[in-house]
Amino acid sequence: MNARKTNLRYNFFKELKTEYKALFESKLAVSILQNPTSLPAVAKISNIIAKIIEDNIETALELVTENEKIAKELFDIKYFGRIEKDEDITAEIIISKILEILKDKNAALDKTMQVHAIFRYRMLPLLRSLKDDSPKHISERIRKNNKSKLTNNYGISQNKVFKKMVGNGKYAHAQALGMFAIDPASNFFKITENKNIPFVAGPSGHTVSLMSGALIYGITDHEELKQYALAAFAFLTAGGNHSFHEVMIAANTVARVPFEVNNYAINIPNGLQHTDCFQKIAQQFPEYTCPNKDQYKPYR
Repeated sequence: MNARKTNLRYNFFKELKTEYKALFESKLAVSILQNPTSLPAVAKISNIIAKIIEDNIETALELVTENEKIAKELFDIKYFGRIEKDEDITAEIIISKILEILKDKNAALDKTMQVHAIFRYRMLPLLRSLKDDSPKHISERIRKNNKSKLTNNYGISQNKVFKKMVGNGKYAHAQALGMFAIDPASNFFKITENKNIPFVAGPSGHTVSLMSGALIYGITDHEELKQYALAAFAFLTAGGNHSFHEVMIAANTVARVPFEVNNYAINIPNGLQHTDCFQKIAQQFPEYTCPNKDQYKPYR
């Protein structure tokens, strides 16, 4: 009986530690999401994408006309980062809306990153006749269910109290949260086992696509790649689709963005560290955001 109580107590605190990290990751993601100019690399990539579209406008219009998935992923209610749909949707309107978001430096980050994702996956290979040589995404998860309920919740915490602390977004969307379990035979499981790492859907295929796109656009600066990886994190974690580690392990594989289990500080770009949005999070979670971790006792 005592052994059973000890085991239950151990599991309770283990789950709490994992959920506390999910709270931190969620609040960091939402904070970045609400401050879209805090990561300048996003605007730089937006300008590059806009120019590619404008330089290939006729082909872009044909792609939008032929591929219904572009409009679906741009407007459908289940997608995080979707944009408002007009009654009449033509290829010209779709391209106009895409360019409007790309050229607005204050555009909502979720919408911007959704446009980036759609462009990279659905349009760029055909506009540039590219052979996709980015690392193949290997699924490291087991599907638990096929249904995802629409929710206004931000983030990846499943703890009711922590969910309230993170808050809600302005519109409902589908999440991957709760749909998958980690594959115990996977490499990701081996890397993160017993490290109290939040799991949502395994290493991020979206991040592979976005980061390989950044390299194709000519982004090679280490700081800019860190900024773009963090933008991918903010987009995917605020939307409830991936955890920090699931994003960064993919960014490391594609673009050598730093990755270290349970080390968040190495992924915070220098330019972000002194912004108000990050400082507020740093004050709440110094154990995760301070570069000198010896100053704090991590909550593990």
